[in-house]
Amino acid sequence: MKFSRITRPIFQHDITHKVLSWLVAQYIWFTFKTTRWTYIGVDDGTRSYLDAGKPFFALLWHNRIAMMPMIWRTKPYSWKPADPYILTIIVSSHRDGQIVSRAMEHFGIENIPVESDKNQLAAAKTATRAIKEGKTVGMTPDGPRGPRMRMKESPIGLARICKARITFITYSVKRRIVLDSWDRFILPLPFNKGVIIWREGFAVPEKLRGAELTAMNQQIEDALTEMTNEADRMMGHAPIEPAPRATS
Repeated sequence: MKFSRITRPIFQHDITHKVLSWLVAQYIWFTFKTTRWTYIGVDDGTRSYLDAGKPFFALLWHNRIAMMPMIWRTKPYSWKPADPYILTIIVSSHRDGQIVSRAMEHFGIENIPVESDKNQLAAAKTATRAIKEGKTVGMTPDGPRGPRMRMKESPIGLARICKARITFITYSVKRRIVLDSWDRFILPLPFNKGVIIWREGFAVPEKLRGAELTAMNQQIEDALTEMTNEADRMMGHAPIEPAPRATS
């Protein structure tokens, strides 16, 4: 008689993942609803892109994804089941990453799994197809493994191919737990005070290479980090420092 299903750790069971993902989704919803939010930049250029149905890449650092399903649905927008999915290239295809993926699905968010270099190209093709279909793609440019708050070149490449604008989004809260993970993950607590910031961002030139590509990559990284730091300062926190740059 085989006991592999019994002896396998309970957290590896599919049913456990489904239950945990449901609990995570309920926690996100409850925390959002019991937090008093201040919205900054929602009515700027980003709104015109949303209202016109123009696709774009929305970038946020990986440690801010806890509220991603809710900060996307910011006032004054109303959302219907027929609205396009947000496609987020943030979820590892590892079984533990499926908890996050399934939690996002409770909010109508479709995930593109990314685990290793083997499926990076496939994920990029999926994101490109989504943009061309008029959907918006949310990306964590330092995910899924880091280094923390360091920009990869893939968002620029995808935005250039799709002729889509890059925008920025972040949040911070007064009461939170900062996990000891590679990204210093932010876990917001219920009954809180928070701020959500949107910034219109950049239009990526069609022809961009060499030093120009490096400069724009750095410009985007600095802008996203600064607005994230701004949100933290507004909530009384010292900014989270980016990871050291990789040395060649």
